[in-house]
Amino acid sequence: MFHRSVCISSRYQNAAEIATMASMVDALEADVAFVESLFCDSKAGANYSVRLVTGDQADANRIVAKLDAFLVETHGGHNGIFLSGPGSVDGHAPPNYREFGPSGETRD
Repeated sequence: MFHRSVCISSRYQNAAEIATMASMVDALEADVAFVESLFCDSKAGANYSVRLVTGDQADANRIVAKLDAFLVETHGGHNGIFLSGPGSVDGHAPPNYREFGPSGETRD
């Protein structure tokens, strides 16, 4: 399935996962131009892979940060975001949940 020219898919084509990824695409606003695809691994639950079609390391870092903040704010968190791009461009956000944070520490 395509949403705003981004291919979104999940291992089992779960409707809720597809809807979440469509909202992730919308949250990227202008940065959506860098994104080729989003994938959710249904077996891992809320674990996302992002593929950039263009961009540099600064773009990758900004996109990962936006998606991390969006998922924590709107969905309570995620089990990791992995980003790959052209050349050596990559990014990663570790699992991050509203109540625990990215390092597993309890948030007050």
